[in-house]
Amino acid sequence: PDRLLGHQEANTAQDTTQFSQELRFQSDWGGPVQLTLGGLYWHEERDTQDDTSIVACMPVTKGTSGEILTDIEGVCDGNLAPA
Repeated sequence: PDRLLGHQEANTAQDTTQFSQELRFQSDWGGPVQLTLGGLYWHEERDTQDDTSIVACMPVTKGTSGEILTDIEGVCDGNLAPA
């Protein structure tokens, strides 16, 4: 087995739906008074998820007295069963 050096989790999933509509009326009356009238409709939905797993490993080595240094079996050697 290898030794676990670091572990980080982060995933990204994003569902976005957006709809907008704009309406404008502008007069052309040919005089000093003009009219501009408008409206805006906006609808938006968002679903966001963030889950990633990053693992950093290195081969297990022996200490100065011959003992095997700390190792995490199953994580770095590819034998970790999915949760």
